[in-house]
Amino acid sequence: MLVAALISPLDQLGGTLLLAHMAQLGLLVAVAPPLLLLGQPGAAPAWALQMGWSKGGFVATVWRHLARFGRALSRPPAVILHGLALWDWHAPVLFDAAIEHEWLHRLEHIAFLGTGLLFWRAVLEARAGRRVGPALGAAFATLTHGGFLGALITLAPFPLYDWYVDRAEFWGVTALGDHQLAGRLVAPRTRRDVQVARMGSIFVAQVPLQVGSP
Repeated sequence: MLVAALISPLDQLGGTLLLAHMAQLGLLVAVAPPLLLLGQPGAAPAWALQMGWSKGGFVATVWRHLARFGRALSRPPAVILHGLALWDWHAPVLFDAAIEHEWLHRLEHIAFLGTGLLFWRAVLEARAGRRVGPALGAAFATLTHGGFLGALITLAPFPLYDWYVDRAEFWGVTALGDHQLAGRLVAPRTRRDVQVARMGSIFVAQVPLQVGSP
C-alpha cells in the first residue's frame, strides 16, 4: 500500500488531480496503517531483545523508550493528533504549499501516516471490553469530523485549492468538478474507517495480538 501511495503513478497524478491526491492520502490514513499494525512490526525487534540482542545496550534502551512513547500517544491523544493532522493539512494554504514544496509534501505524508498509525493502534489494541467502547467512540468521532470535512470540500461553491484550478482541465474535468469528486471520496473514506475499526476490534478480540509492543 505504501508503494501504491508513494511510488506508483498515483503520486505524480496527485499533482494535477485533487481526486488522485485524496486517494493517495486515503491509502496513507485508512489502508496502510492498519495493515502495517496487523503485521506486528514490533515482533522482530521484540524477539531479538528477548534473545539477548543488545539487551542492555543503547539499541534496546531506545527501542523500549520509543515503544513506551508510542503506547502513551496511542490512546486519547491519538484521536486528537489524527484530527489535527487531517484538518490542518487540508487547510487551503497549507495544502497548496505542500504540493508546491517537496519537503513540505513529504512532511504531510509523514504526518498522515504517523498519526494514522497512532490512531489505528489505539483501535486495534482495544481487546478488553472496557476499551472497545472508547475505541469505537474515537472511530465515530473521526467519522463525524472527517465527513464534515468531505462535505465542505464537496459543497464549496468554488475550488478551495488554487493549485488545481488550471491543472484539472488537462484531464477533461473542471476544477470544481474535481473538488466535488475528491470531497465525495473523503466522506466515504471516513465511513470505511469506522467499518474497519469495528471489524478490527472484533478480530483482535479473538486473536492475542500485541501490536507494535517490544
